Amino acid sequence: MTSRPTRLLAALCTACFLLLAGSCAVAGEIALTAINTYRYPPFLYPDGSGLCDILVRHLNQQLKGRYKFELQHLPRMRLLRAHLDAPLHFDAVGLMLAPNFIDDDGRSRYLWSTPIFEDYNVLVFAGATPPPVRLLSDLKGKRYGTIRGYRYMGLETMIADGVIQLDLTNDEHSNLRKLLAGRIDFTQMNRFMYRNVASEAEFAGKLSYVRTPGPNSFARHVFVARDRPELMAAINEALATLPCNPDWQAMAHKTDIVVPACAR
Repeated sequence: MTSRPTRLLAALCTACFLLLAGSCAVAGEIALTAINTYRYPPFLYPDGSGLCDILVRHLNQQLKGRYKFELQHLPRMRLLRAHLDAPLHFDAVGLMLAPNFIDDDGRSRYLWSTPIFEDYNVLVFAGATPPPVRLLSDLKGKRYGTIRGYRYMGLETMIADGVIQLDLTNDEHSNLRKLLAGRIDFTQMNRFMYRNVASEAEFAGKLSYVRTPGPNSFARHVFVARDRPELMAAINEALATLPCNPDWQAMAHKTDIVVPACAR
């Protein structure tokens, strides 16, 4: 029979071993910043919840012990200037963007994940009824307001040729206030963001939209530096189970995002 002090010592040693083992497991995780550039619903709600929060929590759950992601919200221009000015040295993870949003149409600068979901943009106007816009050329002579750092999908050539005028601002709310004040004629945003912003008290009943004419659909992805194939493989592994995440399913239902069926 072992003595009481011996049993206590053994228990203490076991506890210390488990504590050290746990510390080693955590220490083995690679810490990475996950950057979101959409600071409005459904990507980010005022309480911090939203699509990006659910996505990062899912990645952390699925890749526990290997990677630890910390969500950070930045303006698009800051992402471009502070993190993407040297693609080979990008040491974070980008969320919910498409290759052509950051001048990587050929996917030669970054590694891109499997698609998370499909999206498209809408043209937004002041007033209850939008003007008839069937072709982008119908926008000739108008003033286009958008956010610094955003790509002007379908409109770049018209801006370069001076067919439409470009007016830049720092955030969506300021841009929409310009629209309502008549300082710009239209803006463009993704359909999910429009639905949420247009329901806010400040803008409710004051905006209208049409889908941006021409090729306009795009898939949203996660992206990493090209020298991190093992990280991208792990992210794709985690994304394969995202449709089975109940929080993701609930948010998809709330926002009408079409997601694949759970494969389990």
